[in-house]
Amino acid sequence: MLWKVLHRPRFVLGILAAVGMVTAAACGAAEEDPTAVPTNTATATATATATATATLAPGETPTVATPTATSVAPPTPTPGNQPKYGGIVKSNNRVDPPSFDTHNATSGGHNVTNDKMYSNLVWNSDGTTLEPDAAESYELSADGLTWTFVLRPNVRFQSYPDSDIPGPRDGTLMTAADVKYSMEKIMGLVDGVVSARSGWMKEFVDIDREDFGLEVVDDRTIKFHLTQPFAGLANVLAIGFSGLYPEGTTRDMLSGD
Repeated sequence: MLWKVLHRPRFVLGILAAVGMVTAAACGAAEEDPTAVPTNTATATATATATATATLAPGETPTVATPTATSVAPPTPTPGNQPKYGGIVKSNNRVDPPSFDTHNATSGGHNVTNDKMYSNLVWNSDGTTLEPDAAESYELSADGLTWTFVLRPNVRFQSYPDSDIPGPRDGTLMTAADVKYSMEKIMGLVDGVVSARSGWMKEFVDIDREDFGLEVVDDRTIKFHLTQPFAGLANVLAIGFSGLYPEGTTRDMLSGD
């Protein structure tokens, strides 16, 4: 009889189910073992903190460590790029200029080199903003008819070895008289040749005045007197065709022959 009972399927299934329940209970007990070591660091830290605080006497304030200031030496500045004087600048241009006279140039290609050789009263440094160049400052009168330019105190002309330029011009300071002469040359008032790019300013400058509309106030100050307001004057003076030359410079001197 026992053999038959053991071989009944229902009895065998019951035995297997009982074994499975015992195994599951054992695993659950192991997971909930209260003697297991906690692995949660945050809980352990909070418990330790609470215990430490609980040991303080009534009214006692916990001691907090004060950080100690540390003296740190300032960083040593690294020298930046410094101007280099002298040497040779090489560049590739699509066309040779007809001369070194920026006033006489008719193409932007002619002034790729030349406009780097001379200063202007103002310049357009980033293509959008006019800034003083040889001029230290400039201002426009309320009626828009007078522009006043004040030169920087230390602008000097380049050295021209074996030059025919009259007077001791090499390395000398630029003056308002040099600016006046350059503007007259641009407008064709020196030799009758009007600058193709900048000379049209004479349509606004009062050239009928005895000083041709260019008043030299002192060595560093010059005023442009206009016949009508012309907000674009500064833009004309900023382009490479409006370079400044020493008084007395002629086109022949700048021919490059």
